Order: sequence, then C-alpha cells, then structure tokens
Amino acid sequence: MSRSKHVSRREFVQGLAAVMGGTAGSLLLTDEALAQQALAPKFLIVVGASGGGSIVDGPLAVRASECATPDVLNTFPDDDVVGWDGSPFRAVDFSGNAIGAIPAGFSVEPSSMLGRLREDLMVATWTRTSVNHAIGQRRSVTGNEAWKGRTLQELMAWQYGMDAPIPNVHLLAGTGYSELGTDASVPPYARGQVVANPSIWPLSLDGSKGSAFPIEPEVLKAIRRNRNEVFEPATRFEQ
Repeated sequence: MSRSKHVSRREFVQGLAAVMGGTAGSLLLTDEALAQQALAPKFLIVVGASGGGSIVDGPLAVRASECATPDVLNTFPDDDVVGWDGSPFRAVDFSGNAIGAIPAGFSVEPSSMLGRLREDLMVATWTRTSVNHAIGQRRSVTGNEAWKGRTLQELMAWQYGMDAPIPNVHLLAGTGYSELGTDASVPPYARGQVVANPSIWPLSLDGSKGSAFPIEPEVLKAIRRNRNEVFEPATRFEQ
C-alpha cells in the first residue's frame, strides 16, 4: 500500500481551520473570498494611539476658522493645516523644543505619509466615558463586537494570511489593541501573536542568527531536509 503525501503541521492546521470556518457559517471563507488570497498580498497596519494623544492633533485637525472659540478648543491656524480634496484627512507639520511640560525637541511631518497613503487609511475613533483605556482600545479594533467578536486584525489575517507564517503580529504588549477576539471559530493561524521585545524579534525568525554558535546555512538546510523527510513522517503526530 502506497503511503499518502506528507502533510506538514502547517497544512494540517490550515485544513482544520478551513473546516472550522465552514461549520461556523463564516462569510469570509467563501470560494470568492478565498480566491482573493491568490492576488497581490494585502497588509493591515494598526497604529494605536492612547495616553493623551488627541485625534485633532493628527489626521482630523481642526482649522481655527472652523471653530467659534479657537482659543479655547484645540485648533490650528488655517495656514498650518494641510488638506486634500475628496479626503477627510488633514495634517499639521510641526516642530518644537518641548512636548507640553516635557523638554524634548521634536519634528513631525504627517502630511508626507497622509499625502501618499490617504486612500488606504481608516481612522477608528472611540469616545470614552467611564470605560477604562484597555476596554476602549479593544472596542476600537472590534467595532464594539460589531464583527461577531472578531478584531480587525483577525479578519484581515483570516482572509489574506493563510499562506503567511505569522499573519497577525502585535509589536506591543499589554494593551487592549492586542486583545484576542471572542469568536471561537477564528482559525488558530489568524490569532494575534504578541511580540514582547520587537527590537530583537527579527532574529527569532531566522534559524541561527543571534545565537552564540550560528549554524552554516547549508548545514541548517540539511538538518531541515532530514527533519521533513525522515523524522516528521515517523512521528505519531503525522501518523
């Protein structure tokens, strides 16, 4: 009797995830939706803002002429605000020697990024009353449970990340933006992977870089080949 084709752990998890998504009645994993994965890669980059950052200091700046009390509310001189026809986004290029009471110099030029990427951006706001920061942050990436308890990151990874090794990476720990969704049908590969130390994380993606005694690429390739062709087929997991 001929032995079946070797199935990797990755392929096994992908198949299981597809079955789970189908039984859950997901609107994502339809034939038409999955066909999109064969097209150009798509990426979602979420930039979380909290701890005092005002949205009117960023992509939704208010011009002084648009406010009845510009000296009271957070506005900017009209000439300092850059805008674009057909776009709600605005930008204020600014520099200074202090951030409030903090004596730290800074210089920002958001108009450059917004000018190039404004058609690919979305601003998700939330208004906080008695809710704490962590809950408010989580609501901003779940639409307050609007997407069946899934986060924006999970939806994107589920739809387009099946062939990516780690499609949902969080480079910030300890915030509501990195919380998992509550939909149990989201496949494991689409769940968020929190990186505790982003500065050295790229080294962990290589088989030997950053180690005291790195392995030569050809040797590492031979080891992996032996694992895939000899060791893995004999494991209880695959059998």
